[in-house]
Amino acid sequence: MDVLKHAIAGAGTTLETGEGKARVLAAANEVYAASRGRDGTNEHINDLTNNEVGYTIGDFLEKNMDREATLEDILNTMPIVVETGNLSDLAGRSKGDAGILNATLVTIMWELGPRYATRIAINRVLEANKDAILARIGETPNNRCFLGDTPIQMWPLDPSIKPHADGGYDEAFVHSKVGENPISEIKVGDIVVAYDDKGRLGPKPAPCTV
Repeated sequence: MDVLKHAIAGAGTTLETGEGKARVLAAANEVYAASRGRDGTNEHINDLTNNEVGYTIGDFLEKNMDREATLEDILNTMPIVVETGNLSDLAGRSKGDAGILNATLVTIMWELGPRYATRIAINRVLEANKDAILARIGETPNNRCFLGDTPIQMWPLDPSIKPHADGGYDEAFVHSKVGENPISEIKVGDIVVAYDDKGRLGPKPAPCTV
């Protein structure tokens, strides 16, 4: 499946060479595909979206694992992202303008803006499912330690912050009012900023302390 191929390759290359080189290689691949007359605008966007999913997964694994991530770790993480519908299959093959110049312009425009929305969406899913992911790949999330001064975002006790009809909150508004406390000062029941299983930001009481 092409969407999975790009996401897995993006994650693997990020872990192996770093995200910067992974982006350069992916951009070169899009230009090469265009030079062969294979891809049009929609498919370039499709590929770039799924590459971004991979970069984000690779970055997540690198930051949250105590050992070097493997292909098996990527494959065990991918189902959670797939289940949330965050892989892109919006383009029929070779639809839209083709050619090297078009591929170059599409890639540049992607890097300047749309990639950030994809990254934010995937990060939300990964953070909301962090414990499940780490348990699946053999890490021990409940036993992982944080330094005492690790900052924790506290949910703002502001009556003007209200949920939307769907239960979600205005993230920009919430983040404009959050404060931070060191994790060593968090007590059971303190209301912190968290994400639900749909990747939506919301308040959640701290269930325990270590």
